[in-house]
Amino acid sequence: MTVAEVERIGAPQITRQDARKAYLEYKNAVLTAAKPQERKEYEGLWRGYKAIAEGKQVLDLGQVIGAAGIQEDTLFPRLAVCRADAQKCRCSLDANGSAVFIDEALRWRRGAATRRVILPANTLPQFVTRWDQNKGSQRYRPSGTLEREKWSPDAIALVPIVPPHLHPRAALSNYHILWDAVWTPAPLKDPMLLRHLAGQLYAIVAHWDLTALEQAVLRGRL
Repeated sequence: MTVAEVERIGAPQITRQDARKAYLEYKNAVLTAAKPQERKEYEGLWRGYKAIAEGKQVLDLGQVIGAAGIQEDTLFPRLAVCRADAQKCRCSLDANGSAVFIDEALRWRRGAATRRVILPANTLPQFVTRWDQNKGSQRYRPSGTLEREKWSPDAIALVPIVPPHLHPRAALSNYHILWDAVWTPAPLKDPMLLRHLAGQLYAIVAHWDLTALEQAVLRGRL
């Protein structure tokens, strides 16, 4: 999926002028909110509208990944998202159409739950798993059609390298990368650097193409 397609599908439909008005309203709401959860939600919206008012591209991550769909050969999402400082990303699918993306190296560490990117139910196609004594776990569509034998709801993809000239001033751990995933041992292309705003909203910081040399370095992670 191209950058233009991502921006077209996931960008909130609002002008910069209206975004600035909303930004000022939510900025005041943050200062007057009585409940912590309410304040957190207002702050997220404040940051989102502020980014749009500044002319930054903002996208609804769940909407973009859902619209991109799944790969026919793997049945995993066409797009993946992970912390920008990760080397490998694990995707775990749920039968209800939700998905979890996490840095493979942090999966079992304390605090890993706060570093996951979680997509809600019905973002991706739902499925049913059944166990066959001879063929193991199998994936079926809700209608009963067999989709895949020897099915596993987990897969790993390599995370792109961020070129030096696109490195943000803050640590890469504060950012995420969205890219066309290859759920097999192979390098990837066309990544985008994102900054999380709130909920499913992310701001596009930069996008680039991996060079042949960068792809060769990525192969060393396998």
